[in-house]
Amino acid sequence: MAESFGDIDPKVDVREDSLEKDQKWTGWHKLEKSLWAENATLTDDDKKLADQLMTDLKDWQKRVGTAEITPTSMANGAKELLDEVATGKVTGEEERYSHTDLVDFNGNVEGAQKAYELLKPVAGKNDAALVKELDQQFADLKKLLDGYRDGDGFKAYDDSIGKDDRKKLSDAVNALGEPLSKLAGAVAK
Repeated sequence: MAESFGDIDPKVDVREDSLEKDQKWTGWHKLEKSLWAENATLTDDDKKLADQLMTDLKDWQKRVGTAEITPTSMANGAKELLDEVATGKVTGEEERYSHTDLVDFNGNVEGAQKAYELLKPVAGKNDAALVKELDQQFADLKKLLDGYRDGDGFKAYDDSIGKDDRKKLSDAVNALGEPLSKLAGAVAK
């Protein structure tokens, strides 16, 4: 749904290798690279970028309150959050400098689960078997994620989270993604 708010998402969340020709690199990931990959103290340019990021986020916050959200768009948004995990977070591409991918991964799962929980009463009336499966798949994925916790946060998503772990995470996301793709149909009946 982030794309529905115009140019803000690309301004705050674009990765360096996703820049379009002549697009200026701004947002979280530029600051992330400065802090982690370059082990730098924020420069004056970085501080200006951080100020712009705050301005953009406040603008986004205002726009969110005006968004028209339907049960179907919410269900599809939940699936898109999970798809984002499968394509960017499991691979380690999202937070490639800070290695905090599991924090984002968990946030996307929590967002998808919140949308599902809001739609669950209607979905349960229309497709009780789907609700049962979604409850189980969310629980399984959360349990798996909990195994990667480190204090209040998560382990760094670097070489210590190897191929086998990434495969387990990917499989769990895919196991949830398939039934979650049916949620929109269950609430639209």
